[in-house]
Amino acid sequence: MERKIKEGLNEVVQLYIDEKPRLAINDISTYHKFILERILNEDKLKFESVNLGYDWNGPALKGERYRVVGMGLVLRSGNSLFFSGGSEDYKIGINQEHLKECKELLGDNFSIFISSDNYLVPL
Repeated sequence: MERKIKEGLNEVVQLYIDEKPRLAINDISTYHKFILERILNEDKLKFESVNLGYDWNGPALKGERYRVVGMGLVLRSGNSLFFSGGSEDYKIGINQEHLKECKELLGDNFSIFISSDNYLVPL
């Protein structure tokens, strides 16, 4: 996991870098494109910039050594994490299979839930 998950609502980007699952999480005030750009720059990965609409550009969902599989929100309440939503800019939501792979990254301290058809489902 890229950073500690703050209490409250956060933005999340789910991706694979060199086929290893990663979660990039930042506070709610940071757009998904900036979170993705930050993690790609930190890992020194080249990316193509694509138009997300309204003259709004951001990294492509897939590059030479990375691929984004999900974006959305994560609400932390104590030791519970609730994943839901998606990215309006990228038209992609939370990826449940990727979250299952990331359980190790999150550790045993968290109970993980995902929103599915307006229900919360434990992961």
